Amino acid sequence: MKSKKYGSDYYIYIGHLIYREFEGDKLSPNEQEDLLDWFRESEDSLVLYNELKNRKHVIENLNELNAQYNTEKAIHQVFAALGINDGNKFRYRNRFRFQKAIAAAAAILIFIGGGIFLFRQSSHNAGKQEALLNSSKEITNHNKAILTLANGSKVILDSAKNGQVSKQGNATIIKQNGNLLYHKGVGDDPVVYNTLTTPKGGQFHIVLPDGSNVWLNAASSITYPTVFKGNERRIRLTGEAYFEVTHNRLRPFIVSSGSTAIKVLGTKFNVMAYSDEAQRRTTLVEGRVDVSNGISHQIIRPGQQAITSNRSPSVIIDDKADIEEALAWREGFFKFKNTDIKTIMREVSRWYDIDVEYTAPNLPDHFGGRIDRKIKIEDLIKLLEGNGIYHYRLVGRKLYVLL
Repeated sequence: MKSKKYGSDYYIYIGHLIYREFEGDKLSPNEQEDLLDWFRESEDSLVLYNELKNRKHVIENLNELNAQYNTEKAIHQVFAALGINDGNKFRYRNRFRFQKAIAAAAAILIFIGGGIFLFRQSSHNAGKQEALLNSSKEITNHNKAILTLANGSKVILDSAKNGQVSKQGNATIIKQNGNLLYHKGVGDDPVVYNTLTTPKGGQFHIVLPDGSNVWLNAASSITYPTVFKGNERRIRLTGEAYFEVTHNRLRPFIVSSGSTAIKVLGTKFNVMAYSDEAQRRTTLVEGRVDVSNGISHQIIRPGQQAITSNRSPSVIIDDKADIEEALAWREGFFKFKNTDIKTIMREVSRWYDIDVEYTAPNLPDHFGGRIDRKIKIEDLIKLLEGNGIYHYRLVGRKLYVLL
């Protein structure tokens, strides 16, 4: 691949080939093969290429991206990288005369403009959400967790074999195809508690004794009884988890996290409650949830998000919550929308098991994008550097964010 002229940034190179082709330049055989390789990476590549040919959609979508993610700086950087002198005259209200250059800029912005973007909607793919182009993948097993039993002993689940892991009273704990299941036996043993913990970079799925499903995100834990007794099903959460709760109107399911309690009968919802985040967010997918902070409570419905924090006595309801953003981790993505760099880095730190250090106290600007969580940390850094505002240096397991 003839990308040395453009440094290590593969996407700048591909964007330049697209720009030249739109200008009518004849590509060399090697360059044509490089462009074909890009097409072969994903069906979305060809969709994107065809989108870029339509200047109306390019303009509309760049306007949308600029409104939401402040891409103007990245556009000017791209123009400079392509050697387009008219870039400093670029204005969002009058860009028809630069349609081919805009197409090239868009091609690169989709890869490096604060994340990986594809156009959200157009006349022929109405309703299609942001898609993701394939990136070089890191083949890593993220299905890992530690089970702490009632007596304090620990079981490393990622290295445990399928079959019976342990027995807690009359409950049998089984690992099956990367999942943890509890089977209730006969008898009336006293209630004991287990804790499931995921490390940084880990995820795990557990089926609780009542049949409810819980998916734990990285750096999270839940504590739960090996059998549910009494008039409620209560568990404790730190970190983040997605729940699909088995319906039982006589025994509400309660998730406790700090001062927040989420009470449900049977539903699907996500709880983000990391200790290093200022807010705890409960996002409802299906059913109905009662969210309390010990002082007040609110009932939320599908598509809403309840926000609690130690700084506010109220439970705040967000009627316009981005459900896709809240559940992106379950689908294998990072998704950010108008998100500050420190919030982004906290999520990156938890997933890649790295520490982050900043060289400046105040870090301006917000970013947005959708990125595959399977890409290597080195590739993620290249994507983040594409916004042109920050530079990053990875030393061992520490990432330095430089202005």
